[in-house]
Amino acid sequence: MISVNTETKSKEELIEKMFGKWQEARYKYERKRIIKEYAPILGLKQREIEDIIQKKLLSNRGKLINEMFHEWREADHEYEKEKIQKKYKKLLNVKKEEIDEIIQKKIKREKLKRKPLFPNFSQEYKKLKEDFILALTKDFEKNESNIIPKDKFEIKIAQWRKNAILNMLFFLSRIGRGNFVEEYTDFDEKNRGSFLRYNIIGLNPAEKLAILQVFWYAQWKSKEYSTKRKNYYIIGITEKKRVFTHPISGHHAWRIVQYYEWQPVINRLLFGDEDVIRQGEVGFIPVKKKGMEKVINEKGEEKEERFGSHVVKGKFYDDFVLNPVAIHLRNQHDTLYLQGIFRVVKAKEKPEWDFSQRVRD
Repeated sequence: MISVNTETKSKEELIEKMFGKWQEARYKYERKRIIKEYAPILGLKQREIEDIIQKKLLSNRGKLINEMFHEWREADHEYEKEKIQKKYKKLLNVKKEEIDEIIQKKIKREKLKRKPLFPNFSQEYKKLKEDFILALTKDFEKNESNIIPKDKFEIKIAQWRKNAILNMLFFLSRIGRGNFVEEYTDFDEKNRGSFLRYNIIGLNPAEKLAILQVFWYAQWKSKEYSTKRKNYYIIGITEKKRVFTHPISGHHAWRIVQYYEWQPVINRLLFGDEDVIRQGEVGFIPVKKKGMEKVINEKGEEKEERFGSHVVKGKFYDDFVLNPVAIHLRNQHDTLYLQGIFRVVKAKEKPEWDFSQRVRD
């Protein structure tokens, strides 16, 4: 048996020593013997020690792989590289074929790092973002209006403003965050084909929001055999100046643009209450005093719930939460700290037709 002074060594030191011996062991029976011998010393079951070893292996794996690849790349001869692979095969506890596969993946990643995926990405994005924010926030000029003329399908706005909004959506689609293709018209000699158009049907510079209609039309044999489809989006910027799009129904879109102030209408239509406190697409509706005692008296559970890319922590009572903390996993919204009891709701959204797709977080 192993002789060890448990008074002078902490549990962590014993685990490190056991893990070191386990890694040095060449055969499975030796590793099993080490686990069996250390189980009573650590006061743990063998299964618990195996779990500790697996966690340590996972935490050390990335570091070991990087060290192996660095040594392998610096080696001058093939026999040196084989020696390094053999050494790390044992440390990583994998087969030779897996070591070869890891090295090949690292080589591919190194090549990708050298080749820029989006040349001048930062400069182009910065300029597009500045134009986009200006288009949403600048007050209407004399020749602009938030009313749709009779012979038009969108409000009367300057072309630069519409271009700035659409160019930002096209750019984000090119880098994989959405699916907004440029306008097109494609008909054959028999008048069969389709077209795609973008119409800005509302703009609110005070609230930094716009309503976009994506209109798709297809004609098959004649005008009797045609299809029309429309997607509607609320477009805006978050408090951290990130672009967002939210799909809504046509009914909601036309209701919103009829009002001077949009936020109360959006809150009522999408969250069910004008007094909702929002973090992006997740809302918190305060519970009125009359119903508060009933909610508090029920048994609650301290936990965290996931709502898309939002995490809400607090004491949950079915659909209600006490003193919630809302965190956005991709840091596109400020963390929200609330005191009191709230009903958690997610914003209503309309399923999209496949000719356009919202910008993802």
